[in-house]
Parts: sequence; structure tokens; C-alpha cells
Amino acid sequence: MLKLKALAPLKQPYSLYFFSIYEPLPPDDFRMFCGDLGNEVTDETLVRAFNKYPSFLKAKVVRDRRTNKTKGYGFVSFKDPVDFTRAMREMNGES
Repeated sequence: MLKLKALAPLKQPYSLYFFSIYEPLPPDDFRMFCGDLGNEVTDETLVRAFNKYPSFLKAKVVRDRRTNKTKGYGFVSFKDPVDFTRAMREMNGES
């Protein structure tokens, strides 16, 4: 199971480095920051960890544009705030 040390909801109106720079967040897009990711974590790793939630939309590990190495963080997006909250709690080890 993927262990994440930092999970946090993002504030409106902008999410940096998630699919495009300064992409405005739609009102029904609930994104969380996933931090302290190891070098082995890929977009697909995050997808596998979060796609069990019905409203999961997308996941992205942020990488250095020059080296393509991970920067150690990423973002996961949900359509439903209930799934978002449930994922936050479960990934942080809460029931």
C-alpha cells in the first residue's frame, strides 16, 4: 500500500504544476497534495492507490522538466467531496 506522509486539500482558485501551470480549478474538482513521494512513485502508482474511489479523476506526480526526476510530490483529483474526504482520512490512517 502506498504510504503518503503529506496530504492536504488545495485552496481555490489555482493549482500549480498539475497538468498545466496556473490551471484554474473547476468548482467540482477537489484536489489533494500528496507529498514526500519516493523516486519510484509514478502517475500510475497514484492512480492505482486512488482509483478505488468512484469519483477519482486524475493523478499526477510532478517532475523536473530538465531531468524528468520526481520532485517528491504530486496531486490527486476527485469530482466528489465525499470521496476526497474519505481518501484523505484513509491515506492518513484515520477511519
